[in-house]
Amino acid sequence: MTQANNIVMLVGRVGATPEMKYVNQDPNKAFTRFNLAVNRPIKDSQGNYITDWFTCEFWGRQAELAAEMIKKGSLVSVVGSGRIDNWNDKQTNEKRSRFFVYGSSFQLLSPRSESENENSQSVNNKSVDDFSDYVVDDAPPF
Repeated sequence: MTQANNIVMLVGRVGATPEMKYVNQDPNKAFTRFNLAVNRPIKDSQGNYITDWFTCEFWGRQAELAAEMIKKGSLVSVVGSGRIDNWNDKQTNEKRSRFFVYGSSFQLLSPRSESENENSQSVNNKSVDDFSDYVVDDAPPF
């Protein structure tokens, strides 16, 4: 029998700087939650990309690292499992639900600060344009 897998892999930009919280003020139960904007590969009728927002949640050491490293606007890859929470609203008693990604790992795909971004634009104090002599447009890619 084939085993079903629940794996979610996303790449997008963080909507706001994540904040780490603790369950019942217990320092061993840290969690970090943030929203990730992911563009679809298609555009709407006005020519704008359609953006989906996903809530990502990390626990434990991953939560601590996410809170320390991820900032608003960071380009991040997230791997985890899709989960659905169900509950009754306390005020209206309506059934509510939310989909979120229970993260198992993340990877920063953009620099953490503008200064790192400036450093990545140069190699040994040379600008990218200084290497144009080494590029041959007619050469095959192998």
